[in-house]
Amino acid sequence: PYIHLDLADQIARTGVYGVNEGEISAPSSSILWPLLLIPLHDTPFHLYLPLLLATLSALAAAATLSRVVRLLIGEEADEDFVALFACMSAIILNLPGLALMGMEHATQIFLTLVSVLGVLQVLQGQQPRWWLWAVLFLAPLIRYENIITTTGALGILLWCGYGRAALATLVLTLAALGSFSLYLVQLGLDPLPSSTLVK
Repeated sequence: PYIHLDLADQIARTGVYGVNEGEISAPSSSILWPLLLIPLHDTPFHLYLPLLLATLSALAAAATLSRVVRLLIGEEADEDFVALFACMSAIILNLPGLALMGMEHATQIFLTLVSVLGVLQVLQGQQPRWWLWAVLFLAPLIRYENIITTTGALGILLWCGYGRAALATLVLTLAALGSFSLYLVQLGLDPLPSSTLVK
């Protein structure tokens, strides 16, 4: 979290995209996560903001997981079983550990689970909710790797007959990612952050 905190602080104080004073760099594997850390940058609470956001994301992921389980099993599912299965899955996914890391990973899992929930609802005959399109757009901006889940979900939605909305969401997502890459190139950097290139 140090890199994200420092990047957020540099953006807020100096407007420079980088971790070192006056040095432009792209060290973050997330476009939005450092921006979410800008609030409270000049207060002592800033240090704890990543932990707070990651913890809230982990809790939201656990709640979403229980909804996914209930949807898969059916509404008549035993509540104790759903709660136990969701808790065990949260432990297997290491949500408590991810929350303590204070990075964007818990938010990534939360957005992925929301995507799964929304797609499952569509596969069961419901109309896609507005939040599904928003999550599919935002997920890759939280973590680049989520372009895989977004593309997969949009492919399913295209197959289910929501082609126009799916293609529009894909175009907007690629435009946002491309715009950030153009911004990095304009700064004299590679089109992808260094952490993503290293991976």
